[in-house]
Amino acid sequence: MGALTNSWLVRPAPKRAPALRLFCLPYAGAGPSAFRGWAQSVSTDVEALYVHLPGRESRLREPNVPDISRLALEIAEAIAPFTHQPFALFGHSLGALVAFELAHCLRRNGSPAPVRLFASASRAPQLPYQLPRLHTLDEDQFLQQINERYDGSVPREVLEDAELRALVVPALRADFAALETYDRHAHPALDCPITVFGGSRDRTLDDRALESWSVHSADGFRYRTVDGGHFFLQSGRQQLIAAIEEDLRPSPASLVVEGCV
Repeated sequence: MGALTNSWLVRPAPKRAPALRLFCLPYAGAGPSAFRGWAQSVSTDVEALYVHLPGRESRLREPNVPDISRLALEIAEAIAPFTHQPFALFGHSLGALVAFELAHCLRRNGSPAPVRLFASASRAPQLPYQLPRLHTLDEDQFLQQINERYDGSVPREVLEDAELRALVVPALRADFAALETYDRHAHPALDCPITVFGGSRDRTLDDRALESWSVHSADGFRYRTVDGGHFFLQSGRQQLIAAIEEDLRPSPASLVVEGCV
């Protein structure tokens, strides 16, 4: 996967002096492998670093953190040495809310602000969680409901192998607990622009839930749709990366709603 910079960061393709660093925060239950190939797909002057949450992949033996604000505090400390050059934050689903809180943590700590926050496949932070809650269900129901909601996203190997389930389910359950119990603190609008991505066939989110991110930026907002369901992160990777890089180019702040495919 790449060099482990610290326990919270994987740096697959280190670059000595990148023009910009892109910190990538994964969706529920996922580790840095969710972004496999991103570091090799971005432009030569962009360095992608993957945030590695505890309780999965090489951090499997570490306790999970079922709290978005706590995760953001830990990540803020871990990435601080890499924020002396321009950087952006990208988070998908759960990762979008963590990235949002991370941006505010960095501001409170007096760290530089990201040049842009990319929030992907997530409701706006001020909106209540409106889907049926899953994290308290027994294991079979928990996995079944996730599979039904997210179009069979749980691999068959996990469903059929008890030992594999024992490894995967704790992190997934902790992340859903964090997602379903998240209560945004009152924050002033961020000083960086925000781009929000939504899947054209994502049944878990509507336009209002995504467009409502606009109130969190004092420097411009853009809502872009990507062809795919909730996990367009995987199916539309090249289109998504191209849209990210386009929005990282200097441009006047604006309010835009459009597709990127």
